[in-house]
Amino acid sequence: MRTVGKNVERWTLVLGLAALVVSFIFKEAWIGAFRPIGFTSLVICPVLGLVGLVGSIFHKNILFVFLNGLLALSFFLIMGLGYGLLG
Repeated sequence: MRTVGKNVERWTLVLGLAALVVSFIFKEAWIGAFRPIGFTSLVICPVLGLVGLVGSIFHKNILFVFLNGLLALSFFLIMGLGYGLLG
């Protein structure tokens, strides 16, 4: 159990990125009122990003502070890229 607490910032980043990849693969499915990419970027990734952000600040790992911060802001990044690329 100690290794999970030690690597919490890495595990949350990997889980968040895996959730994004799975939601891109199954993009036509519906979860309640959301599509998977919307649900993942609005709910799952910000929660995992904030947990990883706290863990990486606690362990003083600057790289994972930045990466988990991007994961927490994934909705805005995905929407910006979508509007920028697709108009």
